[in-house]
This record gives sequence, structure tokens and C-alpha cells, in this order.
Amino acid sequence: MMYTDVPMYALLIGIVIVIVLIALWLPRVEGFRNKKEKARAIYDWFAGRQSFAYTDYKREIQGSNIVEYEDMLRLVHEGRLTMDNALTVV
Repeated sequence: MMYTDVPMYALLIGIVIVIVLIALWLPRVEGFRNKKEKARAIYDWFAGRQSFAYTDYKREIQGSNIVEYEDMLRLVHEGRLTMDNALTVV
């Protein structure tokens, strides 16, 4: 079936709209606008805690993963928990 009934510019406009919507939605998939915001949330979580249970972390930091958790936990135990180091983890 040919799409001769729909003008080509209407298809192009539709495709552009879909691309724009995807571009706006994708950065929010992990719940953060950018890496710095995510690193700040993770850093704050670790800096304000005495107990570092992964279940609490996973529940409170949506969009993070076990690798980031383990890397941050290692930084805490080594005494190297800084915002700069958190940015390198994320």
C-alpha cells in the first residue's frame, strides 16, 4: 500500500514530533536530568548514613544499579567519598 493519500510533509512533521518527544522523555528514564544530579543524590544518600543496606538504597535512589552502589560503598570504606569521586562513579 502506498502512502500517496498523506502528503510527504505531514509524515515528516509527524516523524519530527515523535523524535522530539523521545528526546524529551529519554533523559528522565532514570529519574534524573543529568549525571551531576544523579551523582549528587547518590552522594547525599551515602554521606548522610551510618547503615548502607542495598535494599534501602535501591528503594530510595530510583534508576541506580548495584555497580554504582558497590563503587560508592568502596569509596565510603576507603574514606574517599567526595562529590568528584561520585561523578566518576556515575
